Amino acid sequence: MSEALVFGVMMAMLTYQWFVLRTALSLSGLAAVALVMLDLFLSAAISDLADGML
Repeated sequence: MSEALVFGVMMAMLTYQWFVLRTALSLSGLAAVALVMLDLFLSAAISDLADGML
């Protein structure tokens, strides 16, 4: 149950990010998806790098 909730919240956050990028920057849906995925990838990579430094 908790995994489904975490997944649902994560999808809601990503959808909101997509909507804000698409609206605020007047981007196409695909360009907004690309930026959201880039942000997600960079966040994960930086977190892994920072965790490795501890």
